[in-house]
Amino acid sequence: MNEPSALTAAAHQAIKASLLTALDLEAGARAAWLSDLDHSDGALSREVRRLLDAHERAGRFLDLPDGDDEDGDRPLPANFAIGPFVIERELGRGGMGMVYLGTRRDHGYVQRVAIKVLGPHVPPGAVARLRDERRILAGLNHACIAHFVDGGTTSEGLPYLAMEYVAGRPVTSSCDEAGLDVPARLRLFLKICGAVHFAHQHLVVHRDIKPSNILVTADGTPKLLDFGIAKLLEAGPDAHVATVQVLTPHYASPEQAAGGAVTTATDVYSLGMLLYELLTGSSPYRGVSRDSSPLSVLDAVRTAEPERPSQAAARAVRVGLDADLDAIILKALRKSPADRYGSAEQFAADLERYLAGRPVLARQGSTVYAARKFVGRHRAGVAAAVVALASLTAATGVSLWQSRAADRQRLRAEARFADVRKLANSFVFEFDETVRDIPGTTAARKLVIARSLGYLEELARDVHDDLPMQRELAAAYQRIGDVQGNPFMSNLGERSEALVNYRRALNLREPLGSSPTATAADRAGLASALSAVGDLLWAGGDFASALVHYERASGLDEALAAAAPESRTAAYGVARSAYQMGQALTKLGRFSTARQHYARSRVALDGGALAHDTAEHRRFQAVAAMKEADCLLREGMVDPAVALYRQSAATLGGLSQADPASSALRRTYAFVLNRVAAAEGVAGRYDLAAPVIAEALAAQEALGHADQGNSQVQGDIAMSLSTRGGLELLHGRPADAERVLGRALAAYDALRRTQTDYVDLRSDHAVAVRRLGDARLGSGDVEGALRHYDEARVMLDATPRDGEYAPERALVYLRMSETGRRVPAASADDVRRWRAEALDEWTRLSAAGVRAWMGEFGGATRLAEAMAGASGTGTGRPTR
Repeated sequence: MNEPSALTAAAHQAIKASLLTALDLEAGARAAWLSDLDHSDGALSREVRRLLDAHERAGRFLDLPDGDDEDGDRPLPANFAIGPFVIERELGRGGMGMVYLGTRRDHGYVQRVAIKVLGPHVPPGAVARLRDERRILAGLNHACIAHFVDGGTTSEGLPYLAMEYVAGRPVTSSCDEAGLDVPARLRLFLKICGAVHFAHQHLVVHRDIKPSNILVTADGTPKLLDFGIAKLLEAGPDAHVATVQVLTPHYASPEQAAGGAVTTATDVYSLGMLLYELLTGSSPYRGVSRDSSPLSVLDAVRTAEPERPSQAAARAVRVGLDADLDAIILKALRKSPADRYGSAEQFAADLERYLAGRPVLARQGSTVYAARKFVGRHRAGVAAAVVALASLTAATGVSLWQSRAADRQRLRAEARFADVRKLANSFVFEFDETVRDIPGTTAARKLVIARSLGYLEELARDVHDDLPMQRELAAAYQRIGDVQGNPFMSNLGERSEALVNYRRALNLREPLGSSPTATAADRAGLASALSAVGDLLWAGGDFASALVHYERASGLDEALAAAAPESRTAAYGVARSAYQMGQALTKLGRFSTARQHYARSRVALDGGALAHDTAEHRRFQAVAAMKEADCLLREGMVDPAVALYRQSAATLGGLSQADPASSALRRTYAFVLNRVAAAEGVAGRYDLAAPVIAEALAAQEALGHADQGNSQVQGDIAMSLSTRGGLELLHGRPADAERVLGRALAAYDALRRTQTDYVDLRSDHAVAVRRLGDARLGSGDVEGALRHYDEARVMLDATPRDGEYAPERALVYLRMSETGRRVPAASADDVRRWRAEALDEWTRLSAAGVRAWMGEFGGATRLAEAMAGASGTGTGRPTR
C-alpha cells in the first residue's frame, strides 16, 4: 500500500469506499469501526488511517474558510503595533493564524503590507513553517512574486511575517472582467510562468498554484502569493519539511493526489490547470465542478483523461481554441511528470512559439503540420509560389515538375535557413547597436531580444557540427546577454536571463577555443565568453568565482598578445582582462593589487598597437583611471585620488561633448562626477563637491526621464542622491540631508524589487539608510537614528563579509555602539557587542591596508579617525 498510484482499480475503490465511510462516522464510532477493520484487513486499515491523518492535518492550513471559526483566535484590534507596522484591518484567517493589512510610515512615504500572524494555538510545526516561508520569500525577488518585507514577533510573542500587500483581483476574475482575448490571456500567463520558473531556479516549488494565489494589479501585473506551503528542493539539515501533502484538490497534480513526490513538474501541471481554466472557464475533467467533493476531484485527477480545451471552450460558447493550444495544454496536464514540459520555462517557450505563429513542440514530428504553419506565416509568398507553380505545370508538364520538386524544396529550405540566420544577426547586432544609445528605446530593445531568441532557437536545433554556425550562435547569445544584463553597459536589468545566455555562449565557445587546432579568433572568443560570465558572477557578489573566470581569460589574452604583438584586438583583450581582475580584487578588498591591475590595463591601451586609438579606447582608459582612483581613496591617499578622478572626468567630458547623442558616454561622465564629489567630500571640501554632484544629478535625471526602464541609470540617480545627502550632512544641514535621502531611498526601494541579486545595489542602499540615520541623529532623533543604523546593518550583513563592503559595515556598527549608549531600550550588552563588531572589522581592514572609506565624508569623521576614537575600553552608558 506504499505506492497508491500503482493500486489496482479494485483496491483503489475499496480504499475510497472505506475512507468515505470513516469520514461519515462520529469520532467514537469511527474508532470502533477502524478497530474492526484492523482485524479484517490490516493493509486496508493502514491506508485508510494514513489518509484520515492527512485529511485532518491538511484541513488546518489549506484554503481560508468562508466564515469565522468560533474556536479561533481573537483578532488583533485596529492600530495595534506589530514591529514597525500598524494594523488597519483583518484580511483573512486560517488554521495557522490570521492575515492583516498593515501600514508603515517612514522615509516620507507609506508602505502597506500583508501581515501573517500565527495564533497561540497553532498546530505543531507551524512556527517552523512560518520560518521556512520567511526564508523562502526573502530569496525570491521577482516582479511577479509578492516580496518579503519583514518578520519577527509581536509584543505578545506571536511570530509574524510581513509581505508585499497586493491590491488586485484573482487572475481568472481579472481576465474575465477586463474582457481579455486569448492572446492577451496567454501573454499574462507567460509572466506567471516566468515567476514560477524563477522560483524553481531558486530551488522552490510552490505546490499550490491556483487563481486565488495569483492576483492581478491595476497595471496588469500578476503577483504570485502564498509560498507558505512551498517546498525547498534542496532542504538542508535544519529545514522543516511538512510530512503532510498540502494541496487544493482542483489544482493538484496526479502525483500530489496519489501521495507521491512533489517536484517542479507538479507546478507545471498546476500551471496547465490554470491555463485551461483561463481559456475555457471550466475544469478539464467532465463532471467535476466547484461543488464536487475533494475525494471525487482527486479521483478524477488520478484516473480521468482531460477533455480537449477546444471542446470545453466551444461548450461554454467561448472563442474557439485551435489544435495547437489543445496540444500545449494537454502536454502540461499529462499524468506522468516525465511526459510534461521539463520546466515552466519550456511551457512558456512553446506558448511564445504559438503566439509567433511558429510550430509548437507539443506537436513536434508532423511534417504536414509544420508546412501548414509555414504557409500561415507566409501567405503572400506561398500564394505567389502557387501561381508560379501553376504556370510552370502548364508549360512543362507535371512529370518534369515532379522530377525537380526535391531540388527546389532543398534550395528553398537552404534559402529560408540563410534568411533566418541573416535576420537573427540583423536583429541582435545591427538593430541594437543602432538604438542602444538612444534614450527611451528600452521597450523596443526588449522586443528585439524576445524575437531574436526565437530565431536563435530555430537555428540552434540545426547547428550540429557546423563550426561557423556555432561561432555565430555564440556571438549572438553573448550579445543578447549584453543587452539583457551586462553591468557595464546600458542593459534591461535582466541579470539572471543574461547569465543563462552568457553560459550558452560559453558552452559553444569552450570546445572551439580549447581545441589544439583552435584559431586565434576561437581562443579570443573563449576569453570573451569567460569574461562575460565573470562579469555576471561579479555583479551577483560571487567575486571569487568571477576572479577564476577572469584569470583564465587573462591567460588566453596574454598568449594571444604574445603571439601577435601588433594585434589591436589582442592588446585590447589584455587591457580588458587586467581591468576585470582589478574589479574582482577590489571587491575582495585587495586594493593595492587591484590598483596594479588597473594601471596595467591603462598601460596596455597607452602604447603599441593601440596608441592614439579610438574614442572607445580613451573611454576605457578613463574608466580604468577612475577605478584606480577608487583604490587610492580606500588606501587613504585622498588627494592623488581626487587628481586621478578629475583627470578621468576631463577625458570623459570631452568624449561626451564630441558625441552628445551617446547616452552611454553621458552616463559614464555623470558617474565619474559622482566619484569626484565623493572624494572632495572625503577631503572635507564641501564647496568643491556641491557643484559637481549637482551637475552629475542633472545629467542622470535627464537620462532617467528619457529612458525610465533603464535600471542602471535609476541606480545612478539613487547613488548620487545619497552622495548629495551625505554632503548636506557635511555642511551641517541634517534637515536638507533627510529630504534628499528620502528621495534616494524611494529610488532604491523601487529598484530592489527587481535587482536584489545585485550586491552593489544592496551596499549602496545600506549607505543611504545609514546616512539617513546620521541625519536623524543630527536632528536630535537618537532612537530613529538607531533604527536606521540597524536597518543598514541587516542589509550589509547580506553582503560578503570581507572585502569592499567591510568598511561600511564597520562604520555602521560603530554608529550603533555610539548611539546605543544614548537609547534606553538598547542594553549595555548590545552596545558592547556592537563596539566589538566594529573593532573586529576595523582590525581586519587595517591589516588589509584600508585607511579611508569613500562612503563617509569629512576629515574629522573619516572612518580611520572614528575607529581610533572607538578603541577605548569604556562601554558603559552615560548618566542621563
